[in-house]
Amino acid sequence: MRIWLQITPPLINTDNCKLESMKYILFIIYPAYSHVIAVSKFASELKTKGYHIIFVGMFDEKTKWFLKRHNFGYYSENSVPFGLAYTEALGLYKSVGLSRANLIADVFNDNDFTTRKEYFELIFKKTPPEIVFLDSFISSDFLCLYNLLKKSKISFFFLNQIAIFQSHRSPPSNSFLLPSQSTLISIFWYFDILKRKAIDLIRSMLSFGRISERRLWDKIYKMGLNKYEPIDNHPFNISFLDIPEVVLSHKEWDFSNTNIYHSQRFYIGFLANTSWNTDISFENNRTEFLNVLQSPKKIIYISFGTTNSKNEIHFLKFIKKIIKISESLYEYNIIIGAVPLEVKRKLNNSKNVYIFGILNQNIVLSKSSLFISHGGFNSIKESIYFKVPMLIVPINLNFDQPGNSSRVIYHKIGLRSSVSDSPKQILLKINLLFKLKEMEIKLEEFNELERSKDISKTIDSLILNRHYID
Repeated sequence: MRIWLQITPPLINTDNCKLESMKYILFIIYPAYSHVIAVSKFASELKTKGYHIIFVGMFDEKTKWFLKRHNFGYYSENSVPFGLAYTEALGLYKSVGLSRANLIADVFNDNDFTTRKEYFELIFKKTPPEIVFLDSFISSDFLCLYNLLKKSKISFFFLNQIAIFQSHRSPPSNSFLLPSQSTLISIFWYFDILKRKAIDLIRSMLSFGRISERRLWDKIYKMGLNKYEPIDNHPFNISFLDIPEVVLSHKEWDFSNTNIYHSQRFYIGFLANTSWNTDISFENNRTEFLNVLQSPKKIIYISFGTTNSKNEIHFLKFIKKIIKISESLYEYNIIIGAVPLEVKRKLNNSKNVYIFGILNQNIVLSKSSLFISHGGFNSIKESIYFKVPMLIVPINLNFDQPGNSSRVIYHKIGLRSSVSDSPKQILLKINLLFKLKEMEIKLEEFNELERSKDISKTIDSLILNRHYID
């Protein structure tokens, strides 16, 4: 397989220094826009310490625009993280031009592992990093990085939105459960394990026993990495207990007393990127947008992030219910953001409902009284920053939206709804949120927690105590 590297001009300015004297940090990120947004403020803080930041991933044009705007460098991938050939995550890597059949064929001769390792070798040679942060969603890439990290004495961290190592007393991140529901938690974990085994069996039959999970464990054993105590009780990935992780939240955000002890866990705070988009709106109806913001009416803001074809049906179903109850919410302007044009055409007009495409979420949140969201963690962190109560409506139940909604309920900063709720049930929850004053107190507590966190000192400690692979 041909390996190439493309790096953007904003990365390097060699006017006053030599290339080899520069200090680099690599962020190897799952190719989703939300994952880049999540780490962007952390990356910006590291830049203040004199590092050049490089992102590695198969990024779309929107993400590349964002990286350039923040003067981050990036490498464009043409390889796929090791171990994804039979997983749903592979879908985001289609643009590499490799068919699933090619990737499955690579499984049998180990080409996917070899190619990925050679890809990282080229990157390390061109821009040798001092520190590497690996997104936990593609944690299996650690196996491809291991010898490079060890040979070159490079610091390494897993990068997570919440603490990744959970005991079986903790609600899984892809469940709606709360810590108090101990019996249901045990049942969920039991059936989750059965489900994974069933999926593994099917994949094993399709791949003649060469499933991703088994290959990962074979590699771990052959490379002697079992000394790092591999952990596989997370619903999305595999990781290692004795390798440090950076957590992009506060310890207080975790469910209390439910995580596996980890001596090298760095909580660095929410670090919501509240300045990622300085343009007010990319819409042609900019004037209408500004008029709604400047209206004396209070605002209910709704955004479900980037909707795909699978989620569009659920999104439409829920928004039609909102439009149906909008007359009962006549005291509010309802702004719905991130709505694709083809979806907007399927919605009826309403006097106090305003539908937009791309807009600046932070500007809207700063003026909102309620945020109705799908439960993406970036949106939750931004809502906390602006002290806006939330109604979480998870639409993708395969990943972290259910667990995020459970934490919002657990910390008493919002409620949860469902696309299957009736208009009357949704209206009842909205009105209840406007009455629960306790949420204002809890939101203020999280704000104070974030303000009290000295991110500069936290990063200094992280760099000082960084871990080297042996």
